[in-house]
Amino acid sequence: MRFPIERLFISLSVRDFRWLWANNVFFSLGIGIEMLAQGWLALELTNSAFWVGAVAGVRGIGMVGFGALGGVIADRVNRRNFLIVLQISRGTAALVLGLLIITGNVQLWHVLAIAAYQGIGQAMTIPVGNALIFDTVGRDLLLNAVAARNTSFNISRIISGVVFGALFATFGLGYCYLAVAAFTTAGSMALVFMRVGKRATETTDSIWKDLADGFSYAFRNQTVRALLLLSVLIEGFGFSHMVLLPVIARDVLLVGPTGLGWLATAGGVGAIIGTLGVAGLGNYRRKGRIIALSALVGAGSLILFANAPWFAVSLALVGVLNAMLFSFDVTLGAVLQLIVPDAMRGRIIGLYSLTWGFTPVGGFLSGSIASAMGAPFALSIGAFTILGYVVMNYRILGRIRDTEAAVGPGDEAAPGPDDTGELSQDPKTMEATP
Repeated sequence: MRFPIERLFISLSVRDFRWLWANNVFFSLGIGIEMLAQGWLALELTNSAFWVGAVAGVRGIGMVGFGALGGVIADRVNRRNFLIVLQISRGTAALVLGLLIITGNVQLWHVLAIAAYQGIGQAMTIPVGNALIFDTVGRDLLLNAVAARNTSFNISRIISGVVFGALFATFGLGYCYLAVAAFTTAGSMALVFMRVGKRATETTDSIWKDLADGFSYAFRNQTVRALLLLSVLIEGFGFSHMVLLPVIARDVLLVGPTGLGWLATAGGVGAIIGTLGVAGLGNYRRKGRIIALSALVGAGSLILFANAPWFAVSLALVGVLNAMLFSFDVTLGAVLQLIVPDAMRGRIIGLYSLTWGFTPVGGFLSGSIASAMGAPFALSIGAFTILGYVVMNYRILGRIRDTEAAVGPGDEAAPGPDDTGELSQDPKTMEATP
């Protein structure tokens, strides 16, 4: 199979998407530093793996509780303007926490309150940001654009791991949060130059009716239901390994905050490799195969990472793990937008963003188990859960193609015209459409 380099970032030829991509670079720098700082701050304040997970869990509750509502809002508002407001408010919250740390006034309840606030903000940000990607590039470039967006996120993760370690060692933890505020606010400025920002649909229905319709659609459609449930498991037991990285770094590998930064950086390198691989596939039809295989290999890598006793081996394994997790995430994010009706897109992406909340919720569960049984055991249990689900649902997942547009809430997955698994030869996949 050919892997032409020119396909990697063709979506960046679209002007508005370039600004959205730049926004994501800066915003992701802030989020990457914040996630590392949050775990380390909780560990410093409490010296407990349980509270590391609990702080993440509070953030996750905010995401789970407001994710579906965020999807409804994404279908009703000017997405660009709303995203600007969200990101500035999240940067302000980080600034407040940083000043509390620097002045020596930070307490655990401050960390919990701001984690909950950031979780609610993230629940709103994810569906609005994802819908903006579709607005800017359309259907044919969507998978490439999602991969490009995730690549920017993972480049930022590499940088944020190094920046976190350097700021922590030189100035202290409070200044890490000041950097979060600066990067997050700077990212919002890129959105000002975008032209696209329209709402997706006009409706006279109430927010609550739209919300109920979204849940009904997802529950009744077998393909969408299977994908969302798998996303819950991947977020809750796969991505949640990031929550326990401070515990792994300090208590298992004995490498401290500098080693934590390198683990995060290695994960970012692996994630870039995974997203570049997906981007290079172009408009590959059998996206369900990517989803299933990424989940299987990722779960196996997580088991090995959890039980690796050497730092060098752990760096390699966390890279493989993140390559698989982000291959899964890029493909799933594109498939869910491609197989649902236009009027339902925001709500389904809202439900998808709700599943992201299970990363910190899963971190809370893993932290609780780790406090009693150890972090390696907690991560391994989650990995085996993912393996079991994928094996039981492999037939449903493996047959998914982006041509199976689901037009009604009860529709089942329909085979697409191209069952060969080869790259589409549609010339429109190589054109940038504003």
